[in-house]
Amino acid sequence: QSGRHGRSMSSTVRMSTESGRHVTAMWALRSEMAFLVSNLLYYLQCDVIDAQYDKLKHVVHNSHDFEAIRVAHAAFLSTASVECLLKNKLAWQTTNKILRLALRFARDMCKLQEVESGLIEGAVGGGLKRFLLA
Repeated sequence: QSGRHGRSMSSTVRMSTESGRHVTAMWALRSEMAFLVSNLLYYLQCDVIDAQYDKLKHVVHNSHDFEAIRVAHAAFLSTASVECLLKNKLAWQTTNKILRLALRFARDMCKLQEVESGLIEGAVGGGLKRFLLA
């Protein structure tokens, strides 16, 4: 059985109330970040790349003129780079920063999960009753 944010209920250790709230908030934030990244990737792939590729493919299939195909390809590259936020320096830098933060946070959450797993495994063998995460 999974919790609200996809964590296994059986792997959750009872921690102090304050520590538990922090961990829950961190998993909620990770979930929100994953949602943002997923939607950004969907936008880039489906709304930008696929849509522009369909337009390019239409021109390629319906034209026998190399120049028309070249112009369509140039338009594809130009439009895709603008809509993928590559031509707007502020948008690109902001998006890049958000993605780097999300990746770093996700990596830190993986480390936290490894620590939690180690504590759980240690608790089973060592008979520990209470866990506090630093």
